[in-house]
Amino acid sequence: QFIQEGTLDNGHAIIQVDAKGENAIVLYPGANQEMTKDEIETTLSKFDPGDYLLLQNEINLTSYLIEEGHKRGLKVCYNPAPMAPEVADYPLHLCHLLIVNETEGGALASGANTTKILRTLSSRYPETEILLTVGAEGSYHQKGNVQTQQSAEKVKAVDTTAAGDTFIGYYLSAILNGKSIQE
Repeated sequence: QFIQEGTLDNGHAIIQVDAKGENAIVLYPGANQEMTKDEIETTLSKFDPGDYLLLQNEINLTSYLIEEGHKRGLKVCYNPAPMAPEVADYPLHLCHLLIVNETEGGALASGANTTKILRTLSSRYPETEILLTVGAEGSYHQKGNVQTQQSAEKVKAVDTTAAGDTFIGYYLSAILNGKSIQE
């Protein structure tokens, strides 16, 4: 592949899947880590207050994006995948929705127990909705003291790649179309 001198290649992911459908992903961030504040400002200028801004941890300047999105009245939804230690220092209290799986939630809450993750994150970020996915067990949504649990459909997992991304997309689509948390 031809790469112009002085530029970075696009980000890449190498995904391995085991016999149980679980994956391991190796990432090369490339140009994904070269966002500028000017590019962010240009993009955010297209949003209106109340719009949803969905972020993952695949680009640089994530803290800046969270802060600027919140400042502009956007509903910032953040999924810290791929998880990294610096996420704990991001202004997660400014997020409207924090979406984590057991691994990400456990890293942020210093423990992998579902109850502890929900209790810790809800306490730490009381104004933030917490959406915790727990694989074959389903998901939990918590805002303040109100918790909703949803069981997962039983399936034979072939490949879990993008399962979280797909779940988030369907969840936000449902919310934007007027569905309740339970629905």
